[in-house]
Amino acid sequence: MEPLDTIPLSRDWLGVGKDYFFLRIKGDTMGDAIQPGDLVLVERLCQSTELANGEIVVAVPEDEAICRRYFLHTDGIHLRADNQRYETIVMNRSFKLLGRVKALVRKYQ
Repeated sequence: MEPLDTIPLSRDWLGVGKDYFFLRIKGDTMGDAIQPGDLVLVERLCQSTELANGEIVVAVPEDEAICRRYFLHTDGIHLRADNQRYETIVMNRSFKLLGRVKALVRKYQ
C-alpha cells in the first residue's frame, strides 16, 4: 500500500477533529470487499479509540501496512483476511495499528 497526496472530500464523510489519510490497496487479502487498486479512507486511531470485532483496519505487523478485519481474542488481536487463501495473523506482540477504514473509492475501467 502507498500513501497518497490529497483528495477533496465532502465534509459529511469526515468526523470533526479526526485525522484521515488515503491508502491504495495492492493485494487481494480483502477479497471482493476491497480490491487491488482501490483507495481506502483511513481514520487514524488515537489511544482512546475502541474497535469493534469485524472492523476493517490498517495495521503494520512488521514493515508493511496490511488491511484486515480486527478481532479481539484472549490470546491477542487477530487480523483476519476476507480472502481465505491468507492465514489469520495473531498479534500477541508489539505492532502498530494505524487506523480503521471508513470509506472506499473504486475506479471502474
